[in-house]
Amino acid sequence: MGQYGALPDTLIREMIAGGFIINTQGVPSPASLDVHLSGECYRIKGSFLPKKGEEVYTLAKELGARKYDISNPLTVGETYLVAIEEEFTLPTSVYGYVNPKSSTGRNDVHVRIVADGVPGFDSLEPGGYAGRAWALINPNSYPVVMPPGLAVSQIRFFNRDTRLSELEIALANTKDNPFLCYPNGDPILHEHLTTSQHGGSLILTVDLSREVVGYAARRTQEVFDFGAAKGSVDWRDFFDEVRVRKEVFEAERDRFYILSTGQCLRVRPEFACEAVDLDSRSGDFRAHYAGFIDPGWGYGKNGEGRGRTITLEVRSSERRLCFRHGQPIARFRFERMCALPEVHYDLLDTSNYRVQSGPRLSKHFKVD
Repeated sequence: MGQYGALPDTLIREMIAGGFIINTQGVPSPASLDVHLSGECYRIKGSFLPKKGEEVYTLAKELGARKYDISNPLTVGETYLVAIEEEFTLPTSVYGYVNPKSSTGRNDVHVRIVADGVPGFDSLEPGGYAGRAWALINPNSYPVVMPPGLAVSQIRFFNRDTRLSELEIALANTKDNPFLCYPNGDPILHEHLTTSQHGGSLILTVDLSREVVGYAARRTQEVFDFGAAKGSVDWRDFFDEVRVRKEVFEAERDRFYILSTGQCLRVRPEFACEAVDLDSRSGDFRAHYAGFIDPGWGYGKNGEGRGRTITLEVRSSERRLCFRHGQPIARFRFERMCALPEVHYDLLDTSNYRVQSGPRLSKHFKVD
């Protein structure tokens, strides 16, 4: 392993012990740290970004932010600004990027992080960031309760950009150690990989071959509580099943869907992975809100794993977009770890999505 790339759990723990990250209640995942909501919440007119030198809180007050009791439901069509509990004084060589948690994305809650003086979403950069971070929260399908202490996003730390090039992917993808597998476990060899989209990433396609290909969020006034116990919520209160004919699916504009990839992604422990946007020429839609995949996903305890499908969080901005089975729908980019994690994803006992095949709702819902 090199000394540059994404920081693993061991180095994140060292940063916590060294006081570079304070007020955290999280235990690092293989290559990320959960960030949690505080009780400080404001209702605002819409999302915004600070300029360099501007504090988020000061700007929010100038834009008319009003105090809001976070114990009340967050409603569809409103935007909320909630302070993150964790505070950061990062080493000068370290910067961070943030992704929503899977359970956040799978309930169609759009969460983006803003930070003091950082003119970009989901970013703590350049290196050496010092300050607070805030969550911009937009429920899109149904009202939600998001209690203080809830982990809504996860931050990844880097000391250099080590994203793989197309050539590096080709050299690293072997029959015995593939990045992708077919559902039957056979490796997808390089000549059958799609590595376009400006190199350094793999294209996965949508699976519409199942009896139930996914779920469509209901536009309901029923309140979803993120504090609900695992497996305690009836999915029928919030979602409808999606069934298709002739392996064609018609997505309505601005409706939220849970679908699945047709390939199984396998992330070796020396890599991390992130879902990134497809080229707009593939269609005006978004396929993944919670885009980070930990080292060891689908790897198995000792490399025997044959990958795992990826749940897609899909929203189309076209009037009506027809997806066909096997159509490109998501792009995944790999990056090197600067060191191996102490415990990779498939060794975790706490994972909610380690056993995942096909479209999967968040952990809160009862599975039939």
